[in-house]
Amino acid sequence: MISGSLRAPGRHRKESAWGAVKTEMKPTFRSGTTLDDAWRISKCVLGTEGHAANLVHDAVLSMELHLLKQEWSVGASLGTVPQVQESLGLGRPSCREAMTILETRGILDIRCGPGGGLFVSAPELADVVDSTMLLLAVNGDTSECIRDFRLVVWRMILDAVRNAPGGAKQRADQMSHWGFACNFAEAIGNPVIIVAARFAEMLVCACGGAAAPSVDRDLETAVKKGLWKLAANRLNQLAHTSELIEPLAALRSIEKDRTYGARKSAMILAAQMTSEFIHNQGVVESESETSLRLGYTDPIVRQARRVLQDMGLIRCRRGSKGAVFEAPAKLAGTIRLLAACLARTRPTPEENGSVACFLACRASVLAAQRVKTGGWVPVKQAIPEMNGLDHADLMKVENLLLDLSGNPVLAIFVRALALSDTCLVPRQMTSEVHARVAELSRKVLHSIEAGDAATAYRYAKLKGQMLAAAIERLRRQV
Repeated sequence: MISGSLRAPGRHRKESAWGAVKTEMKPTFRSGTTLDDAWRISKCVLGTEGHAANLVHDAVLSMELHLLKQEWSVGASLGTVPQVQESLGLGRPSCREAMTILETRGILDIRCGPGGGLFVSAPELADVVDSTMLLLAVNGDTSECIRDFRLVVWRMILDAVRNAPGGAKQRADQMSHWGFACNFAEAIGNPVIIVAARFAEMLVCACGGAAAPSVDRDLETAVKKGLWKLAANRLNQLAHTSELIEPLAALRSIEKDRTYGARKSAMILAAQMTSEFIHNQGVVESESETSLRLGYTDPIVRQARRVLQDMGLIRCRRGSKGAVFEAPAKLAGTIRLLAACLARTRPTPEENGSVACFLACRASVLAAQRVKTGGWVPVKQAIPEMNGLDHADLMKVENLLLDLSGNPVLAIFVRALALSDTCLVPRQMTSEVHARVAELSRKVLHSIEAGDAATAYRYAKLKGQMLAAAIERLRRQV
C-alpha cells in the first residue's frame, strides 16, 4: 500500500480508461513454473497459498498475473489457442478447461474464423457486483457491510475533495446517475476512486436500495464553505436513508436479470444454483442433470459451474458424480475479478496505493470500534510472531487486519488493489523496512485489541507513509 494524495497527479495516459488497443501480447511463462516474488505474494494476497495445486486454475491465475503486469490491454491479441496452450504448458483437455474459465470470467474473447484467436477482454463491474452478492449470500453476511463500505468510500471522496485544488470542490459538469459521490469522484480524476464510488452504489442498488442523489444541497454547501465536520455528518445521514434487503434475497434480482448473453446467462444460473445450495447443502447434481432439470444448454451449465468452482463454492468430481458444495465462499475469485476491472483503468501506483492506504486505515478503525462495542473477540491469539517476516508474510498480516474489520467488501477492494499493485511495483525491500512494518502492524493489532480506534488509525497511516517512501525509493532504482 502507498500513501499520498488521493487526487490524480498530472500525467498522460496512453489511451482512454475504457478504450481498447490493437497490439499483440504473448504470454511468456508457464503455469506451475512461475516462482518469482509476484507469484508468491499474489497467492498470499488471495489467501490461496498452501492450497492443493490445480494445474488448470494455476494456469488461469498465471494468465491473469501476466495481464496485470501488461496493464490489461483490452483488445490485444494473445495468439491462437495452440500458441497459448504451449505458453501455459497445458495439454489439450486442460487448456480447453482453462479457456472455459477465462472466457466465463470475461478475461478472454475467443474469436473463430480468419483473423481469429484469443484476445484480451475484461470483466465488467456488474460482474464483480454479481460475484460479491453470491459470496455475501453464501457466507451469511448482512447488507450492513455494503452500507458501511459505501460510507467509507464517501469519506474517502470527501477527504480527497478536501485536499484537492479548488476546482475539484465543484460538482462535475456531466452529473452521473450514480449520485453525488460519483460526481465528486469524476471531478477528482483518480480512476480508482471512480471505480470505488460506482462499485459502492451498484452494490446498494443490488440490495434494493436507491443510488445516492445526484445533488445534495446541504452537502455541497458544506463542501464549498469548507465545513468538513458538517459535511461528514451529512454523509452519515445520507448513508442511512435507504433500506436494504439482505444479500440472500438479492440473489433473486440476479436470477431475473433481463440480459440474455451467454456469460450473463451463466451468472444467472450460478445465482440460482447458489440459492439451491444454501438450502440443500451436500452433494450437487451432475452437469447433465442440471441441464435437463433447469433447461439450460450444457455449455451454460458448464460455465456456471466454473464460476462457482472459481469462487471455491463447489468442489467438482469427475464423471457423473456431480460436485460437493463447500461454504464459506472464498474471496479470491471476486478479488481477481475486481483487480481486472481496476487494471483496465490504467491507474498509476500512486493512485492505486493512496486509495489502498486510506481504506486499510479505515479497516483498522472499524476493527477497533467493533472491539470497543463488544462486537468482536480480542485478537491477542491472532497476533503472529513478527520477527523475520518477509513481504509475503507481511501480506498475510495485512489480510488479518482487513478480516478483523468484519467487512468482506472492504477486504475485497483493498486486496484487489494489493493484487494489482504487486504486479506493478518492485517488492525487494530491506530487512529493516520489513522489521519496521512488522512493528507497526503489531502496534495496530494491539490498538485494535484495546478498542483504541484513534491509535490504530495513527499507526496504520504511519505504516502506509513509510511503505510509500520505501516503494518510491525502489522505483527510482529500477
